[in-house]
Amino acid sequence: MKLARFMKAIYVGLKNGARSFVEYYAGEFDPLTQDALTRVYNRHHFERRRKSLRSYSLLLIDLDNFKRINDSLGHSVGDQVLKGVAAALRVNSGDRVFRVGGEEFAVLLRCGKDDAQAVAERLCETVRSLPILESWPVTVSVGVAWTVADNDHEHVYRQADKALYRAKGTGKNRVINMMDLALAPPRSPISASIAMERCIARSAA
Repeated sequence: MKLARFMKAIYVGLKNGARSFVEYYAGEFDPLTQDALTRVYNRHHFERRRKSLRSYSLLLIDLDNFKRINDSLGHSVGDQVLKGVAAALRVNSGDRVFRVGGEEFAVLLRCGKDDAQAVAERLCETVRSLPILESWPVTVSVGVAWTVADNDHEHVYRQADKALYRAKGTGKNRVINMMDLALAPPRSPISASIAMERCIARSAA
């Protein structure tokens, strides 16, 4: 194991420089392709990866109410939430996971829309079930899109982003795909944001 790790560190060092060799050997971390906090792939690698694919499905995943978690419990707790969610996504997605923003992740899937929807639903449920914070709901909203024509990268990203925005605006803690955008927004009886408000009220009592 040590020899394999050393050889991998040499490879990373030759590719990225001496500092990368030290960082990888110390923590098996490649600073040019991985996010330092969560250890999933970073935004730069996401752009390279998606543009190397001709057809794929894209999941954009955003942590619900993350600013409130940071503001109420502190940034160190927020970091733990990010790491816990990233690890769960990596284990359960079946493909590469990327951190593309502060609390936003992406998954690139080599599958069609039905399988992508199923993966998104599974990830949403997985995060919902994580025992990260006691008495505080940790949920995600997911936007799903897929290529209609080869190399249709920007259209796919825009559609996934619009679907994510719809999911956030209709109660959070849900999956919306690009075909849902043509439908009237659904109503949610109890949203993740309402649940968060209740938790804050209980904590302050």
